[in-house]
Amino acid sequence: MILDRAYWRLLIIVLPCAVFALSVLALLTWVPRYAYEGSAPLPLRVLQDSEGRLEPATALKELAQEQPVLQLDTQLVEAPFWFSFSVPAAQSGQSAVVEVPSRHMTDLACWDGDRLMSLGSADRAGQQGRLFDSRAGFGLNLQGLAAGAPVLCQAHFIGPARLSAQLWSEDALIVATRSFERNAGLLEGGILMLALFVLITALINRNATYVLFAVWLLINLRAAALSAGWDLQWLGHNVPYDWLILARPITLALLLLGGLLCGVGVLPALVAIKLTGAHLRYQLYEQRLARGGKPLPSLAPRALPSERHLVRELPLGSVEKPR
Repeated sequence: MILDRAYWRLLIIVLPCAVFALSVLALLTWVPRYAYEGSAPLPLRVLQDSEGRLEPATALKELAQEQPVLQLDTQLVEAPFWFSFSVPAAQSGQSAVVEVPSRHMTDLACWDGDRLMSLGSADRAGQQGRLFDSRAGFGLNLQGLAAGAPVLCQAHFIGPARLSAQLWSEDALIVATRSFERNAGLLEGGILMLALFVLITALINRNATYVLFAVWLLINLRAAALSAGWDLQWLGHNVPYDWLILARPITLALLLLGGLLCGVGVLPALVAIKLTGAHLRYQLYEQRLARGGKPLPSLAPRALPSERHLVRELPLGSVEKPR
């Protein structure tokens, strides 16, 4: 009995408290492994190319009339955006890079503003020139460019994007990228392990409710990755961008559905789903009529099978006489 109590206190009380105290000590006093200097926002002149016809030379002239801003919301516009900035003065012994961190950016191309020579291009499939993949967005290496020289870029976005640029030292951005990848791995590995544990519990107990909870954990994992900009990858592999565009709205819809099923209940969730589906069909029907489509034929009212023992079917427009 005494030995059992000692084991119980060691495993249930002493070890968890020791791990907690050591973790607090590490967070407060130990040197961070991924410490890096922060970035500085870079002012941009931004121009929306609504018709998508501007050439680099024309866009550069029109950008000269725009006021610098630190960020710009695209308002879901998928037309090209042109922006320009001046190369900042390099600090002693450090190579400067500019990061455009939007996870909703599909591609980026940049030119030297003086001679309009290409500095490179990048999309989610690959990069070339001075452009490179940087966390959730793209980066531009400024090494060798004269201080004050203009840089012109064109970007395309899909979704609720926010255009901004951050000035980094090259070493700091490398460390920040490592921290970004590690945090993504921690989130993915932790949630996947928990979901696997719940799934094994479902198999042992033969309870489908645990399966629903495991699936909801995976949906929350993708939703969290979308919020943090980590959803570009899955299990260390890049997700094809065509799939990613479809997966993002599906993830948000499944997150709402899973929240209703797990938090509210199956029956109320089914009611909400049915009402949403009916409203969607009504909107599609209105769109059909607005485009010149023919109205659907109206059917005569009929009693439901469950109501035939309560009412008798009468011809349309007739009146039942009292007995």
